[in-house]
Amino acid sequence: MLLLKLTLVVLISKIGERALCAGSCGKGTEGAPATLPQSSLLPAPDGENCEYKVLFDGTTLGFLVVNCTKDCPNGEKKTVTEGEACIVTVKKAADPDDVIVLVGSCDKEGSCVTKGDSDCRTITLPGPDSDESEGEDEDEEEEEEEEGEKKEE
Repeated sequence: MLLLKLTLVVLISKIGERALCAGSCGKGTEGAPATLPQSSLLPAPDGENCEYKVLFDGTTLGFLVVNCTKDCPNGEKKTVTEGEACIVTVKKAADPDDVIVLVGSCDKEGSCVTKGDSDCRTITLPGPDSDESEGEDEDEEEEEEEEGEKKEE
């Protein structure tokens, strides 16, 4: 009887753990489907001049494949390398600059599938002027340094 109770407790805790993990990517007010802005996607060409889009993942400092198929110059579609991390679903987060993505891996058919466990990540999307604003800040700093050097002379 004790073994039966112990088995039941373990089973309930596992089910509860899965429900909690699924909740972060599951339903809720923050769970409205979203589309990724094209400005946040980066091109990823391969050696055969085929190209696919990726999204930078700041949590792992890696990239997530947006679609597990790549477009080639001759109009042919090829699959991205099997096992590459990819985006299964995208949902809006509370912060408008963030999205919540469910991460899976590309299979040999060119589909993005989950690995069984719920790997949800909150990703901050880059702003449309993020690169330009950094360059402007650097220019301003250089100008200030030059002005400071002129005053010293």
